[in-house]
Amino acid sequence: DVWSFDEAHRLTFAQRRKLEAARLFAEGRFHLARERYHQITDLFHHVNRDKLKERFDGKPELLQECKDLRKACHLNIAACSIKLHDGKTAKKYTDIVLLADPENTKALYRRGQAHIQMEDYVEACNDLAQLLDVDSSLEEAQQLLEKATRLRERSDRRQKKSFKYGRMIDNMRRDPRSIVHNYMDTPVDLPGVEGAPISARWTPKKVAAIEGPQIVA
Repeated sequence: DVWSFDEAHRLTFAQRRKLEAARLFAEGRFHLARERYHQITDLFHHVNRDKLKERFDGKPELLQECKDLRKACHLNIAACSIKLHDGKTAKKYTDIVLLADPENTKALYRRGQAHIQMEDYVEACNDLAQLLDVDSSLEEAQQLLEKATRLRERSDRRQKKSFKYGRMIDNMRRDPRSIVHNYMDTPVDLPGVEGAPISARWTPKKVAAIEGPQIVA
């Protein structure tokens, strides 16, 4: 039973499992790979808990190796989630990494990808810009930032267009002469039923009768 292993043997076991998860990822079996990475992180759930750190007394290097392995698995869970188009889960695990390591380049890049999948282009641009501040030589990050910027601009144009359309509809609803009031609630598809030509809330001006000879049939 792996739970009965001491920390050193548990680390060795986890490293073998990580190799298996990496193989599954390379084969495109992202659900299984993610599950393996989850199992590994569970083995080291205690590395950040003060009450349980006594297991590592006198073994600071072992503690750091376990922390590093757990962080790598969190990043790999995010990578699997991105492949599965699960941006929410990818963001959750990159947040965990960035909480302890705010300038982790892999975490910033993958959280940027997650934000794009969730269509949060502003946050994607923020993460990728921060990543390039940390390491400006990352060409992939620059390309992804350019993509996120284009998507944000397109989204802004759509929202602006939608806002204008919404204002137009609101203005129509406020205008009692609008066709919105004339026909919206009228079952025009029924035989012999026709929408009122003008709204009941709007009274047309009276037009004087045209004087002239009347023709009697």
